[in-house]
Amino acid sequence: MANTSIDGLALQGGRLHSMSEPNFSSMRDGLTTFYAGTVDSPWIAYFGGDYTVNDNVGISLYTSRLKVPGISTTPAPR
Repeated sequence: MANTSIDGLALQGGRLHSMSEPNFSSMRDGLTTFYAGTVDSPWIAYFGGDYTVNDNVGISLYTSRLKVPGISTTPAPR
């Protein structure tokens, strides 16, 4: 998904559930990193944006989350 309704600002976000290597056409493979191999994860999500200040200056900020089964990201109660 992308949004460019504010002049100079482009927001993007998405969620990937599977992927394939460039030399395969199947999109039923699990998530794979090119530096660590196959990752046991049901999805990865990302969000971020690019802001153009002027012709010479631009800012980009992105974040992502890799869902790992069995690991909770909910903070422990105090």
